[in-house]
Amino acid sequence: MNHFKNKGIALQDGLAALTERLAKELNSYFKNNNLPMEITYYRSLWRLKFLEDIPYSELFFVLMREKGFHIWDGFPCYMTEAFSDNDIDKLIRNIVISVEELIAIGIFTSELNGHDHNQVNQESYSTKELNTPPVPNARLGIDANGDPAWFVKDEKNEGEFLRIDL
Repeated sequence: MNHFKNKGIALQDGLAALTERLAKELNSYFKNNNLPMEITYYRSLWRLKFLEDIPYSELFFVLMREKGFHIWDGFPCYMTEAFSDNDIDKLIRNIVISVEELIAIGIFTSELNGHDHNQVNQESYSTKELNTPPVPNARLGIDANGDPAWFVKDEKNEGEFLRIDL
């Protein structure tokens, strides 16, 4: 209780800000790719929701556990002081990577909404073509600006990825 008292409202406001950042970035990604998913949240509480019944969507949670993030299907998550901005970046990146892996095998479908963030023209390419890596083992994710980009594992930093400039 002393910890809460000493930190005051700044503690909850800081956690709420981290949660809001996570939700806004992911919801933007979901919306821009016409994915039936959203992050609902209030202050430090958040939850991933599927907006329609998608067979095998629970594989998303398996992929996230494989990447070191344990999220239960349908259960809320809580932001704590243990999370840094870097942790939030990694969580967002791994959620996007997991979704893209499920798109690649046809469990989720995605369509780019044609927002011009130096993206390819959606009328010229199918989702499958957009999801074909430009180099072996590349993964699709979002860059610091929230735009789709290809990434490869950073051999010098375990668990990190480098953006491929095409």
